[in-house]
Amino acid sequence: MPDRLRIAVLRVLATLLLLVGAPAWSGSFSISPVRIELSPQDATAAVTVTNTGDEPASIQLRVFSWRQEANEDHLEPTRDLIATPPLFTVSPGESQIVRVGLRRPPQSAVEVPFRAIFEEIPGPPRAQSTPGLRINLRISVPVFYSPREDLRPALAWRLSRIAPGRMLLTVKNSGQASAQIGELDLARTGDAKPFVEQKNFAYVLPGAERSFALDVPAAESNNTRLQLRTTLDGQRAEIEVPVE
Repeated sequence: MPDRLRIAVLRVLATLLLLVGAPAWSGSFSISPVRIELSPQDATAAVTVTNTGDEPASIQLRVFSWRQEANEDHLEPTRDLIATPPLFTVSPGESQIVRVGLRRPPQSAVEVPFRAIFEEIPGPPRAQSTPGLRINLRISVPVFYSPREDLRPALAWRLSRIAPGRMLLTVKNSGQASAQIGELDLARTGDAKPFVEQKNFAYVLPGAERSFALDVPAAESNNTRLQLRTTLDGQRAEIEVPVE
């Protein structure tokens, strides 16, 4: 290897080692509540942003419409939801109240989902005495507008074999409201101990479908029905699911 090329390679490696070894530090703020619910009676909501770090935090607030397609979340900027102030700075230990509300109630018979994203804006570089990699915090808060109080999700579950030792759990929501899904456990019907335990956190919106790949022991893959144990909107649920 020519000396000039060898020196260039060594410089690149040295830079990578410095980056890998550098400590990471991030801004720190919290949001309350972590889910916003709007209605014709309550078209606006107050959100508290608290700076839990030791430096001022400059935060940008943006709002998006939210839909699900092909097992993915899709966000698009919207003018239907208003967030103010859209840009603010919070001192260490202090809080800022922001308001999220509808420009006008959507003409919809089903729940309308949005997302409000709180994202820290990069500040000036830290002093040389405290080197590190800056990580800017980003928190995405779901916002739901419900035209009526009696709207509910309607979930249909199914399991399909996709490969040896692999199953696909699919849930379709044909109801009028979203459902928040927690952990996903699978067991034989009547068995106390599940053979699949998967931590999870996901929403399935009205009219949408979500799928989750599960690693299943080979001995269990021939069952025709299995028991799903999950958490739906914070409540434990046990569901008999057919295997296709």
